[in-house]
Amino acid sequence: MFAPAGALIAASVAKAHSVPVVACAGQFKMTPRWQPADYAAADLGDPAQVLSLEDASAVGDDVDVLNPAWDFIQPELVDVYITNE
Repeated sequence: MFAPAGALIAASVAKAHSVPVVACAGQFKMTPRWQPADYAAADLGDPAQVLSLEDASAVGDDVDVLNPAWDFIQPELVDVYITNE
């Protein structure tokens, strides 16, 4: 499942504490014909939201900062899927 950035850490912590994770999405998102990886991989936010320009200059030029908009949540982290069907 693809979810907004930050959802992976929330699902991982929930699993570690035995808290159920429920995902609600349209059924079309669970078919092999819908390929969110093609879109999600290109959705990057502003790197300055993660690392300021001042902090980046202190780190050096060898650092690439990525700010992905989406997380991939592994199926074993989701307990229940709710769809429109």
